[in-house]
Amino acid sequence: MEQLIPIIRFEVWLLLGSLALLVGYQMLTGGINMTGLFDDKVTRGLSPGRVQLLVLTLAGAGYYLLLVAQQPPDGSLPSVPEEVLLLVGGSNLVYLGAKARSHLFR
Repeated sequence: MEQLIPIIRFEVWLLLGSLALLVGYQMLTGGINMTGLFDDKVTRGLSPGRVQLLVLTLAGAGYYLLLVAQQPPDGSLPSVPEEVLLLVGGSNLVYLGAKARSHLFR
């Protein structure tokens, strides 16, 4: 059983990497529609709230993936650091606050 763990780990990373490449390829070639991803639906301009939400969410996810990669191979996942929760939660709070403000004060 112990010999299977490195093989399974490799297969999981291969699957995740393949999915990331496939999604990235589809985004670049237009298979996934990215039109209006950063647009404000009311003003039709660039939405800073959407940009910061995406960037900080990806940063938090990337940091956690680094923690997972550095985790000893005992089969457990590391706990999510409080800083990451505050970063992603605060980012969502800023986005939702800006969205509420734009809908309440048109």
